[in-house]
Amino acid sequence: MFHTNEHYPIHVHATYGNYQTVFELVMKNGKVIDVVRRRKYSNELPPTQLKQAAKFVWARKEQIAKKWIEALVHNKKVTMEKVTRKISS
Repeated sequence: MFHTNEHYPIHVHATYGNYQTVFELVMKNGKVIDVVRRRKYSNELPPTQLKQAAKFVWARKEQIAKKWIEALVHNKKVTMEKVTRKISS
């Protein structure tokens, strides 16, 4: 998820219960070239959920960047998507 009052760099919050990890999307020439986990939090996602979240962000990185820019740069309304399944291998 991202919040409507976010700031650069483009990033998303992955949550699981009370746990959280933030992933930053590294952009170059309008393309996502890397996904980096931000500094560790005291309530970092457990290892299994961290791996699943990283896999999801990598798989959906372009869509995440597009929605982030539409919502936070162009002030457009974006449709929320709730993820309820794991990304297939």
